[in-house]
Amino acid sequence: MRNPLNKRTKRELRQEWGRYLAIFFFITLMIGFTSGMLATDHSMQVTYNESFKKYNIEDGHFRLSNAPDASFIKSIEDENDVKLYDISYKEIKNGKNKYRIFVNREKVNKASILDGRLPKKSDELGIDRLFAKNNSLKIGDTVKLKGKKFKIVGLIALSDYSALFPKNTDTIFNAQDFTVATVTGKGFARLSDTAKTHVFAWKNNKTLSDAKQKSLYDDMAKYIAVNGAYRQISLDEFIPAKENQAIIFTGNDMGRDQSVMMVMLAIVMVIMAFIFAITTLSMIDKESKSVGTLLASGYTRAELTRHYMRIPILITMLAAILGNVMGYTYFKDLVAGLYYNSYSLPPYKMTWSSYAFYATTVSTIVIVLLVNILIISYSLRLSPLKFLRHDLKRKKSKNATKLPPFSFMSRFRLRVILQNKGNFLVLFLGVVFASTLMIYSLCMQNLFIHYKDTVAETAPAKYQYVLKTPTETANKDAEKICVNTLKYKQKGFENPDDIYVFGVPDKSAYYKNMPKLPNDDKSVIVSDGYLQKYDLKIGDKIKLKTEYSDKSYTYRIAGSYEYKQGLSVFMRQSLFREDFDKDDSWFNSYLTNKKLTDIPESNIHSINTPEDYTAIAEQMLNSLSGIFEMIVFVSAIMSVILAYLVTKVILDNNVVSISLIKILGYRSTEIAKLYVIASAVVFMISLALSLPIGYKIMVVSYKVSVSSFSGWIDLYVGKSVYIKTLIISIASFVVSAALQFRHIKRIPISEALKNNE
Repeated sequence: MRNPLNKRTKRELRQEWGRYLAIFFFITLMIGFTSGMLATDHSMQVTYNESFKKYNIEDGHFRLSNAPDASFIKSIEDENDVKLYDISYKEIKNGKNKYRIFVNREKVNKASILDGRLPKKSDELGIDRLFAKNNSLKIGDTVKLKGKKFKIVGLIALSDYSALFPKNTDTIFNAQDFTVATVTGKGFARLSDTAKTHVFAWKNNKTLSDAKQKSLYDDMAKYIAVNGAYRQISLDEFIPAKENQAIIFTGNDMGRDQSVMMVMLAIVMVIMAFIFAITTLSMIDKESKSVGTLLASGYTRAELTRHYMRIPILITMLAAILGNVMGYTYFKDLVAGLYYNSYSLPPYKMTWSSYAFYATTVSTIVIVLLVNILIISYSLRLSPLKFLRHDLKRKKSKNATKLPPFSFMSRFRLRVILQNKGNFLVLFLGVVFASTLMIYSLCMQNLFIHYKDTVAETAPAKYQYVLKTPTETANKDAEKICVNTLKYKQKGFENPDDIYVFGVPDKSAYYKNMPKLPNDDKSVIVSDGYLQKYDLKIGDKIKLKTEYSDKSYTYRIAGSYEYKQGLSVFMRQSLFREDFDKDDSWFNSYLTNKKLTDIPESNIHSINTPEDYTAIAEQMLNSLSGIFEMIVFVSAIMSVILAYLVTKVILDNNVVSISLIKILGYRSTEIAKLYVIASAVVFMISLALSLPIGYKIMVVSYKVSVSSFSGWIDLYVGKSVYIKTLIISIASFVVSAALQFRHIKRIPISEALKNNE
């Protein structure tokens, strides 16, 4: 015999199709995006991990100041049981863009061809796909490098540059102004007037554990440094692959978003589960006499609980199925686009992820199941007689809540709020969550725009030349400074940070507004970002270490200086030269507002300009603006749906009252002022409270997320962030209010006359 309750399920779905459609749509959207994110993330990770073997990615590389002879290379290989490969490059400026030119790779760090082919002629060029996209370059275009024309014949991704980091110490990659490219050997020779940077990659001859690799690399770095010194060759850089940002950053980032997305999905599903629950409680309240009759007729509470659980579970299952289908079709391309807009990756193949299925389907159903079982089963514990009498309150207050002496309309609204405390609590939690997401997304966009503006304003000079050896210039405006790079590691942070140590003249023409450099030999000035990232204060001591030796230097912080170009320490030049064993006249850098044309290019290590740092902000905006805008959109949709569902439950609970008010002659607009404005008051209070709560959550989450990155970007929350959050949230509620006004207009007067005792 068929269960007659099954017919009620169909009727309930028909009667409340708008409410359930809104819930279904939002759950499908969240599961679809999360499923697409997790599945695409998994597929990208598989492709990334396979690339190490497929493209024979290096175990590390080092850079030398001068070209080594064959005997030195052979001795390094024999002493450390490694195989070395020459991957030297030439770096060329073309306007604001920087090209790092390699010879076609055949044995190590091979290129993945995404379109076209590798260069075969001396005037052909293979260029990074992402850089080409960002700069509107395509196959067949011609670029001019050092006055020589090269035709683009291929769009590639170099396996050791999946993230385009010009320097390993950079805060973030830069695919806007920096690219790697390949040419033939003859094409490389055409650039004869460009200095060659001598870089060698190594592959281990044996498979080594992490501990043995670290030991080998420490010994190898010391061997190259010591033996190179005898040959007048210095070790300028030594980077194992596991520390190479250009290689590992992409892989690390791929898994980083999974936990965030899972937490977001879990919070959304808990909120949706409570929406299901309060909707069901509203239905039980409306059908209390039927529930009482069923219980009196022999139906058990377990049977009724299962009945009322059907719709929430059915909708969640259908949303999970459709969401996963959309995740593997529509959203996968969306998520893959986010990755390909940020990284230089080879083509990927979509693969099945069991984790994505369990995380987005099984877990969501379990959340809805648990929340609704607890709430519905608890609400059905009353006796059949109480349901028949519509007496659903467990505790009756002897005295009604005394309201303040407001106007009638205000007291009515306050009564509505007090009678629906549980519903409005769900609305409050949802608004706080949606606003926090919105604030975070808008703040991140604002932060990079602000950084882009301030980093140029606080730059001490238009150019900083870092030299390989001290070289004089005829430019009288150029100021000599000393530069070194040390490491700083603090407990609780994943990786050590590169700290730029500057020896500054006592009366610097460029470091304006800097506090007076301390005379104490162990006191220094530090950049403001250094203090903020590590929660340091004036008077604290910092211990800096060298990278390739066991030397360390301890200093006391005597003051701070607004400097956005990196985490930095400033000291008197005399202290710098004394601590780092340099001659009294030694220097290795110039600050100047004019280009230096009388220094040989072969003696220039690097040229830093404010534009190099603004490119970081441009890259981040270009890479992440899509996902930030998507989160803002999802947050706005969530606000609309939450406000709509909660207000609709309240209206449904008061259908008879609204019908009676209509009989008394009140218009729909006047009724809306009673019920919708009550919801609006709670929504606005929730929104006002969510701004400081969202800010505090964002500050904590920002510090946690930035702790895994090199460098520091000041957290900046402009007024526009709060203004946009308020505008978007209020607009979301207005949409919801319009829907509810439409609902009020449709409530017939006859409802007051139906079964009303």
